[in-house]
Amino acid sequence: MKFSYTHVCMLMFLSSRFDLVCLKKTTRNKCGKINAAFNSETRVVYFLSGAEYIKYNFRYNTEETVAPLSNLGVNEELSNPDAAYTDRNGTIHILKGCLAYSFKWKSGEELVQDRITNVTTLGLPCDVDAALNKQGDVLVTKGCREWMLNQRTQMFEQRGNITDRGLPCDLDAAVEWPDSTYCFIKGVQFWKYDDDDVDGPFNTDLLNLCSWNLCGEREWMRMERSGTVSCNGDRRLCSLRLNQITLAGLHNAGSGFDGGFGFLDCFLRNHGLSITEQLRLGIRHFDIDPCFDKCGLLGSCHNVVCGGGICPMLKQLRSFLRDHLGEIVTLNFNHEIQQPEKVFPALSRQLMTQLGPMLNKHFRKSPKHVWPTLKQTIRKKKRIFVFYAPIIERPPHDEFYNKYKWIHSERFYGSTWIEFGVNDGCNKVVNITKEVCESRNWRELLEVSIIPSGFCINSNAAKCRPFYHQSLRACEQFRFVRNDSPNVLLVDYPEEANDPSSSVFQAVHHQNIRNIYQHKKSSCYTCSRVRIHRCSLSESCRELYQCYKRLYLLGNQQYIITSCFC
Repeated sequence: MKFSYTHVCMLMFLSSRFDLVCLKKTTRNKCGKINAAFNSETRVVYFLSGAEYIKYNFRYNTEETVAPLSNLGVNEELSNPDAAYTDRNGTIHILKGCLAYSFKWKSGEELVQDRITNVTTLGLPCDVDAALNKQGDVLVTKGCREWMLNQRTQMFEQRGNITDRGLPCDLDAAVEWPDSTYCFIKGVQFWKYDDDDVDGPFNTDLLNLCSWNLCGEREWMRMERSGTVSCNGDRRLCSLRLNQITLAGLHNAGSGFDGGFGFLDCFLRNHGLSITEQLRLGIRHFDIDPCFDKCGLLGSCHNVVCGGGICPMLKQLRSFLRDHLGEIVTLNFNHEIQQPEKVFPALSRQLMTQLGPMLNKHFRKSPKHVWPTLKQTIRKKKRIFVFYAPIIERPPHDEFYNKYKWIHSERFYGSTWIEFGVNDGCNKVVNITKEVCESRNWRELLEVSIIPSGFCINSNAAKCRPFYHQSLRACEQFRFVRNDSPNVLLVDYPEEANDPSSSVFQAVHHQNIRNIYQHKKSSCYTCSRVRIHRCSLSESCRELYQCYKRLYLLGNQQYIITSCFC
C-alpha cells in the first residue's frame, strides 16, 4: 500500500531556547491503482496494488482474499510493481524499474524468490507498464509499444503498437482470464481481448475488488447536488426522521441476487432479482446474513449455502446511489452472522472503501441519540445507515463498534418476527404483528416482518401478500403514540405481486402517507391529480384527506393519491 508523508512542525522549548521541531506523519493514501496481475498454474488470478494482493474468485466474480504481499513470500521492496506475468514453466516474474524478480511456487500459496535479472539484458526498457502470458507467448507493453518474447532466443523483440489491437497506451496491468480471454486494465477501466477482438471499456466496478479504493471509482461521491431532490421519491418525507418513515425491505437479500440453487430454490431462495433491480423496484432496506467460510470469502449465506459475495451487492448499491441522489438505504448485517471474527474486519473494510463518504453516523454522535431527518441525510450526503449483529458490542468485536460510529447495533431494531405457518392461511399474521409491535414498541426502530415458516418460500410469500396493509396498520397505532412509525416492511419475493393491493411498495407508500399525516399535523396540503375511491374531486384537499382517512379506517384499500405536496 502506498503512503504519503506530511510534516507537522511545532515549537518546543529546549535548553532555554526555542527549537523548531518537524515530525514526519505517515498517512494512508486515499486511493490507488491496480499495479499488476498474474495467474498461477491452476489459473488463479492475483491482482497487485501497493503492498497488497487480492486473490480472485471466478465462481462468485469477486475478491476472495486481500493480504500483504509478504503473505505470498514477496518482499516489501516490490510494493507498487510495474508488471507481472507467468511464463510457460509456471515461474512468476514481477518487474519493477530495471529489474525482474523471478519466483517459484512453494507448497500452498507461497512464492520463493529464484533470481533477479536486469530487464535491459532481455531486450526490455526499464519501467514497463504491463505484461501477460498470451497462450505461451509473453507480451510486455510500455506507452504504446509492445514486445513479445522470442522463445528460441529468450529475448524480447519489439513487435508493434498496442493501439493496433484497439487498446489504449500506458496500461496499468494485464492478465489472462481462466476462459483464455485477456484483461487489460488502465485506471478504472478494463478491456477484454479475445481472438483479436476487443470489448470495452468496462468499469473496474465489475471486477468487484471492494477492499481497494481505486482512484476515480468513487469521485462522484464528492460531487455537489444541484436542483431540488425528493426524499425517497416524496418531498413530503424530507422533514421526517428515519424513525418516522417506512421502507420496503428485502428479507435474506443475499439469497437470490446472484442466481439460484437449483432444486433447492423453493427452500432457500428469497427473491429472483439483482440488487440493482430490487432498488429500481423500490426496495430500500436490505436484510443480509453475512458469513465467510461457506463462501470461501466475505459472502451472504442462507442456512448451509452461499448466496454470493457481499462485494457485488455493495458495488450495485453504490452504482444506484450515484444515479439517485435523493434515496436513503439501510443495510442490516443481522444476527444470523457466521464467523464474526472474519466477517467484521472484512465487512468494515469493504464498507469503508466502497461507501465510506455516504455512511451515516448522526445517531451515535448526537448527544441525545436522535435520528436525522431525511433532508439532513441527503443534504450531508450521508445516505446509508448500517446495522451489525448485536455481538458487535461485545469483546473482541467491540473495537470496531467503538472505532466506527457509522456502525449501529441491530439491538436498535425490533422485529415482529415469530415463527408461524400458513397451512391454514396467513391472516393470523395481523394479530401476531399487533401483539409483537405492542411488546417491542420501545425499540428505536421497528421492522414489520411478514416471513412465514414452511417448505416453499415463494408460495408462502404469495399467501401473505394480501395482509401487508393490515399488518402495517396493526403496528402503527403503537408507534404513533411514541412519535415513531413502523420502519420496515420485510418480505420475500417483493417483485412477484400481481396487483397494487398485494404490493409491498404500495403498502409502504400508503403507510408513508399516514406517517406524513400523523407527524406533520400542522402542515397544509396542496394536492393535485388526486383520485380517491368514493371521494369527490370537488372537495378541498383537506376534505379529500379526511375522506381518505375515513376510508382507511373502514379498511377500504381502493384509493390512490398520486401527487400531494406540503
